[in-house]
Amino acid sequence: MRGYIDHVTPTNVSGWVYDSASPHLQIRVTLDDKVLVEGVADQPRPDVGKALGTGGEHGFRFGSLSLSPKEVDRVVIQARPGPEHDWKPVKRRARRRVGQYQSFDDAKGGSKSTEKLKALALPQLKNRHSGAAPLQGLSVLDIGCNEGFFCGEALKQGARRVVGIDMNNGFLDRARKRFPEAEFRHGSWWDLPDEKFDVIFFLSAIHYEPRQRALLEKLAHHLTPTGTLVLECGAIAGVNNKSWQTVRRADGVRRYPTFPMLRLELLRGYAPRFMGESVLQSGDPIRRYVFHCQLRSPTALLVSGHSNIGKSMLAGDLEERNIPILQTDKLLGNLVKDKRYEWSPAFRVANRKAAPNLGALGRTVAAECPKEFVDLILLEGPTEANLFCIEGEILRHDSIMNELVRRLREQGIQPWSVTSAP
Repeated sequence: MRGYIDHVTPTNVSGWVYDSASPHLQIRVTLDDKVLVEGVADQPRPDVGKALGTGGEHGFRFGSLSLSPKEVDRVVIQARPGPEHDWKPVKRRARRRVGQYQSFDDAKGGSKSTEKLKALALPQLKNRHSGAAPLQGLSVLDIGCNEGFFCGEALKQGARRVVGIDMNNGFLDRARKRFPEAEFRHGSWWDLPDEKFDVIFFLSAIHYEPRQRALLEKLAHHLTPTGTLVLECGAIAGVNNKSWQTVRRADGVRRYPTFPMLRLELLRGYAPRFMGESVLQSGDPIRRYVFHCQLRSPTALLVSGHSNIGKSMLAGDLEERNIPILQTDKLLGNLVKDKRYEWSPAFRVANRKAAPNLGALGRTVAAECPKEFVDLILLEGPTEANLFCIEGEILRHDSIMNELVRRLREQGIQPWSVTSAP
């Protein structure tokens, strides 16, 4: 029997075995003589098949384990051709000293690290500092940092704080030696530091996570308000529906989203920018793509203009599409007849003397109490919605519009001013 264990982590094990007595050997994983999982080595390993001159379906991978880091070293993997044979241990590969995946000047690995860095399009980061290196002065988190190539690049560009996280202690030990100025932590992407970062790298890894949307939602909580998630991932191009496709890889069957599923569902909480294709590397069954993802801001449509030009009709059309509306004309009218507003200075201004029409009332309120009227707009407006509309003639007055825009932006809401063409 020939074969090796490639990886043992707290969540999965993988490797390959071959015996001429059987095309697909039985596999079992044990911890202190307790059987954790059993299966068959029948997954494709083209590299093994090429070396042995066989079909190559000799790989195995078992996920959904739940081991502590100390238990990992006590795991034993055994194989046999069939029930009539004894279990034999599968050897662990000797840990290589350098470059298991990422490539450095002094150690070439399997990844085209420098080419991937270019594909990430960091000079186009929206939150970069003008005239400086893209990561200058920013805080950076690299999830699945491996031996720290991208952490080292962040340090080179002058990042003020760099944190890398990985499940492999061997990778982390080498990363610490290469880049002592960075902080490296052992853990999964569910065990992130309790802080926010300007840039998060999540590269070539999300296909290993079964709960991809939940993970992306979690990462959003670790971004600063203007931060960017740099996501490199495989996706199915050329399919117009929101769906998944299963793809068989050397390390098992994985699910990949179509572009609509990725952009409209998984990245629902972000405003993703498509940056282009990443580097195609050996073993990739589908192409990888790069996205710069910033947190999605709620949007306010501010519809202004003279009376009788169709503002209310436009607002009604939006409301029919389930977009919440606040009509400032109604709010103005309520100020002069509804005593529940007596607490507001705008109520007292509106009722001090009768105005001939809403236009005249709006001019008085805009001149004497614009901040207090905007208080009412924000208190009663549907500002929790991702997209909403505020409309009315009073928004023509700069004192109202400027105050409203300022206050909306303070709340992280993006205002868009809409008015009819002359």
